[in-house]
Amino acid sequence: EYELFKKDAAASAAVKKTSACKEEAGASAADCATLAKKEAAKALGGEDYDDIKDVPAKKAAFDAKFDRMTKEAGAKELAEAMRANKGQTKEVRDAAALDIYKKSQTKTYANDAAGVKDAKMDFEKAKRDGAKAGLADAIKDCKAAEKDNCEAVAETVFAESMGLTKGDNVDFKTEYELFKKDAAASAAVKK
Repeated sequence: EYELFKKDAAASAAVKKTSACKEEAGASAADCATLAKKEAAKALGGEDYDDIKDVPAKKAAFDAKFDRMTKEAGAKELAEAMRANKGQTKEVRDAAALDIYKKSQTKTYANDAAGVKDAKMDFEKAKRDGAKAGLADAIKDCKAAEKDNCEAVAETVFAESMGLTKGDNVDFKTEYELFKKDAAASAAVKK
């Protein structure tokens, strides 16, 4: 449990460092990525990133872990942004969340049609991943609190994270059940 908490904290710190760095005028994507990696290495309590990057095997292992951690943390942050704007129109919600998503990524997207398309594809995948993570966390937290309405809470979290309207229709229920199954599988793999 402690190691998972530490990893989540490191990933969150790296995503926040990336976002803050990208807000600064003139900061390059490479500089922001390096700052985020230094922050993650520090939060993980291991070696200094400057020492890690000089050893190819250590750098490759750290970079793979960093990419996985920051994708998960970015997806969770994106889901939070979607939930925070739940009262807005779909266009406003998506635009605000896409802006947050792009700032939280170490990847830089071109300002042409291909770059916009690439960013939106990555955004949609991250939105789905964030909804899965939020759904799994909601179910786990609700059951740990021994509440009776866990299914309703989970449906609400899912709908808000995806920018959907919660309903009793077949389309919503089917998509929710598929996500719930994927969220459970993802949570099981992490343990």
